Amino acid sequence: MATQINLPVAVAVLALAIIGYSFFSSNSFSANAIADANAVYGTPPSAFCNDDDDINIKFQGNCTDGRGTFVEVCQPNGKVREYYCAPNNLCQNRAIGCGYKEACVEGACVAY
Repeated sequence: MATQINLPVAVAVLALAIIGYSFFSSNSFSANAIADANAVYGTPPSAFCNDDDDINIKFQGNCTDGRGTFVEVCQPNGKVREYYCAPNNLCQNRAIGCGYKEACVEGACVAY
């Protein structure tokens, strides 16, 4: 008597073999491992960070970390985009509104 092949099982085994071969034979896993980890866990910390105005919206400042320099600017809504050094030594930013009778001019709040 001839042995019958279970077609769905055979197709599943073949598909797994093809997927496994393509996964282990390509360089995409090792080449993208760091990029994938950064996407999951966030940007790694920087070795240094410097905020030259210490979260002072009265002055336009710069924040510099391992990624580059970020200049404080005025947003379209009139708030200052203020950069500061986070605990992981990366520049982060937040929007801060100016005080009464102040307006954002060139990244700083000035009286008018």
